[in-house]
Amino acid sequence: MAIFDRIFKKEGYLCLYEKETEMFEQLDKDFVSFLNEYDVKRYSIPAMIDGNVLAKCNYFESFPHHLSSVSTVKENRLANVSANKIVTNEDLQTHNKFLTPAACLHIYPMLEGKKIQNQNIITKARVYRYEGNRYNETGRFWDYTVREMVFVGSVDYVRKMLKEIMDKTITYAKNITPKAKLVQSSDVFFSCKRNEIKKKLQLANEKKFEVIIPIDGEDVAVASFNFHGNHFSMPFHFDQKGSIVSGCVGFGLERWLLAKLFYEENKEWKLQKAIAEIISPLVEREIREADYQSSLQSEFNMDSIVLVEAIIALETVFGIEFKDTDLVIENFENINAIYNNIVKYRCEGWCYDYTIKKVDTP
Repeated sequence: MAIFDRIFKKEGYLCLYEKETEMFEQLDKDFVSFLNEYDVKRYSIPAMIDGNVLAKCNYFESFPHHLSSVSTVKENRLANVSANKIVTNEDLQTHNKFLTPAACLHIYPMLEGKKIQNQNIITKARVYRYEGNRYNETGRFWDYTVREMVFVGSVDYVRKMLKEIMDKTITYAKNITPKAKLVQSSDVFFSCKRNEIKKKLQLANEKKFEVIIPIDGEDVAVASFNFHGNHFSMPFHFDQKGSIVSGCVGFGLERWLLAKLFYEENKEWKLQKAIAEIISPLVEREIREADYQSSLQSEFNMDSIVLVEAIIALETVFGIEFKDTDLVIENFENINAIYNNIVKYRCEGWCYDYTIKKVDTP
């Protein structure tokens, strides 16, 4: 994709230059602002997590394929590594420590044994999920950043918060592209009979939703919304006899950035989006291309609603400023040329091709 001219990319991760870093940080601020009207507790978490915590979260059972184990060079192999200038499996030892695979997993042991009622916690973290050979340019990385929101409280409260953030997120996504959509989903469990049942239960009880944005022909999940029930509150003993549950929202910030860059760089899509805004009121009034052409080619009726709508649309959507002389009947072809140049990109319901010379638009 052309957007990678603006990003330093290696297999499994990205590095951002100054302008893209500013966009990245603004995206994060926007998501945090979804909770502006609520009391929020801000937590900080590390890149590493203890294996005992993952075991208590049932992560080994459900997602062993995503684990990234922390290892160090054995003391008796240091000279070998120094001499050969390479590290092999034989040189390494593990420590029951792992790179954090999900930001929320640090939060639950921090709440262990505490009495909590309707609390909102946010954190931002680097997370790591091994994907084998599935890394790609549209957002599947090993190392990425997540803005996490964790809601802890009654079932009604947690579901209310998840629904509210879900609604705000899909609205935000549709401002990037109207093709954004909210879908029911499930976690990518390790394939075994026990986990197949977990997946079915998750889908049947609507415990997970995702916001999807198409990027370069691939549907990419940019945010997930998860209702845990007492999956974490019970083993970490803050469930208060089953009355307290949890849920979380995760925003994959690199994926949001890629989506934003993709739709900014894709100029044809920008025109198509603008065309959709132009023709929406026209289609609602059942006005068609033939009507517009007729208004121009016959008596040039200045009061024609089609012509007026077209001029308004061109001015408001594209910022084109028409001079008074352009609105004189003899000069209507100026408007017509711009209009035809735009609709040649074709939009649903307007399947016509034009070969008018290019007109620059902002």
